[in-house]
Amino acid sequence: MAVKKSELYSSLWASCDSLRGGMDGSQYKDYILTLLFVKYVSDKFKGVTYGDIDVPDGGGFNDMLKLIGDKNIGEKMDKIIAKLAEANNLRGVIDNAHFNDENKLGKGKEMVDKLSELLCIFRDQMPDFSKNRADGDDIIGDAYEYLMRNFATESGKSKGQFYTPAEVSRILAKIVGIEHAKKQSEPTLYDPACGSASLLIRAAEAAPFDIAIFGQEKDAIRETIDRDGDFSTYADKVETAFYDWKASVDAKLRSIDRNTKPKRLISEIADLILQKYEPFILVDKYDAYEVLLSYWNETMSDDVYMIVQDGYKAIRNIEIFTRTSTKKKKDGMEETKTTETGWDGILVPKTKRLTGKT
Repeated sequence: MAVKKSELYSSLWASCDSLRGGMDGSQYKDYILTLLFVKYVSDKFKGVTYGDIDVPDGGGFNDMLKLIGDKNIGEKMDKIIAKLAEANNLRGVIDNAHFNDENKLGKGKEMVDKLSELLCIFRDQMPDFSKNRADGDDIIGDAYEYLMRNFATESGKSKGQFYTPAEVSRILAKIVGIEHAKKQSEPTLYDPACGSASLLIRAAEAAPFDIAIFGQEKDAIRETIDRDGDFSTYADKVETAFYDWKASVDAKLRSIDRNTKPKRLISEIADLILQKYEPFILVDKYDAYEVLLSYWNETMSDDVYMIVQDGYKAIRNIEIFTRTSTKKKKDGMEETKTTETGWDGILVPKTKRLTGKT
């Protein structure tokens, strides 16, 4: 008998409701999917000698249920998950959600109540997965897509920002022609920006035989690039170019006076930044140019025009913030008092002036 997805989805969303208040909605999935995995494998494989997953003693869903109302429920749930992960070489895969995180789940009684309610929902409302006999029914994958779809709806974003919808995955699988793959050619599927890997999984399902899939995400790509010696050398050269430009315009900026033409000034320092970034093929010099011009338009031009007009005495112009209070004296007369509560520099922040930096 197949698990009713409507029952599963209803329970999942009720679980999310129990976690509201301490974390961003998109983080619910880390906790809900972890618990769903623990319950699923416990229902399916607890006591099974040669099951796909080994559910060790003290590492199953029933062990979690014993913690309802326990003052150390978060810490003990983490230990149960760690035991299950250890038994199946899943460290770093199923143990990333920390149920003892006070910043997300609250402190003391708040955490106990929240996690106890969550476990009760899984116990009372979640279906018994041991009764699921539907071959190839991807319950965890479907649950993930359901949560992503609803988080996207709640946040007002497109669901494509969270995962690749199943209908899109099927279309892309058709486009790459995976259903026509020949086994003797040993084809593989690769996604260089796989995210949740939903696209990879759906595409692999369309293959006429089991196929190897490979994927990586941008964080992994970034780490690989950062470790590359040639890239580090190149990055150092780009950074040096910036500091060379900074040194070359320093004298121009320090010598601003009544004779300075602001439009000519920005033209000169902008030309210099183009020259400094000219040798770098991987960096578009006009990107650096646009950053400088944006800063000029938003902030720097006003400062330059102010200094041209008033000189650097403009730095000493400040806006004083005060607070007025009234209180009665012993003789019954009222006394009004104005107190300085703070001030801000028109051109240079107070902290810069206090340290003598201009």
